[in-house]
Amino acid sequence: MLKHILLPIAAASVALGTFAGPAAAQKPVCPPGVATGANCKAPKPTPNPNPLPTPGVEKFPAKLQVFRATVTDRKLDVLASLTARASGLVAVTYVSNGTTTKFTVAIDPETRNLKFTRKLSAKASKLRSGIITFIYNGDDDTFADNVRVRAANRPARLKREVAKLDKSGNLTVSGTISSLARGVVRIRLDYPFSSTTNTTSLFYNVKITNGTWQLKQKLPAEARKVGGQLSIQFTGYNPAGMRGEQDAKQVLPGN
Repeated sequence: MLKHILLPIAAASVALGTFAGPAAAQKPVCPPGVATGANCKAPKPTPNPNPLPTPGVEKFPAKLQVFRATVTDRKLDVLASLTARASGLVAVTYVSNGTTTKFTVAIDPETRNLKFTRKLSAKASKLRSGIITFIYNGDDDTFADNVRVRAANRPARLKREVAKLDKSGNLTVSGTISSLARGVVRIRLDYPFSSTTNTTSLFYNVKITNGTWQLKQKLPAEARKVGGQLSIQFTGYNPAGMRGEQDAKQVLPGN
């Protein structure tokens, strides 16, 4: 009775791809009329019809940061960075004065920086300001990310001073910015910090008041447990000729 119970279970396991027993022994391949001997060759291996599933690959945030994006002397001058895990190319699009300039930039394999200058046409550089978009499609262990900010010559001086998630799940993020800045600081929290699947994102707009900004927010239950990756962005302020900037910071419960 016991054998009759075990055999159907084993067969079902193989069908689901969660178990595969040893392959049956195969006979050597010999010339016609020869049963054994040196002229016989080993048989080709038979692929496993029920391979075990490939474990998920853990991925991490790209941590895309933008420190500088200016237009001077008909050149777009950029300094940005990504996580040390990131590799490959970043697609860049610059839009200004009715023109669109597109190109790709390789991530520096040693510094993981995006530091480059790009010559612009006279029309594209005339306003000395425009919208620049960075799109990173990710790689084997890094999630995709993108950011869209204003390129201009006046720095925003976006500075993060506090980024913490207490044990009760209260997220506090605050800092300073140029006194000329107007509008909001945009905060995105991606969680969990690392995952074998996709992450979930929460978005908050924090009003700038006299050169300061502060977010205090109770997080949803799942985010409270694991924390996540913050992207802190100021998109820019055209009336003051002020560029956009983006910061990145990991927050974990209790830190």
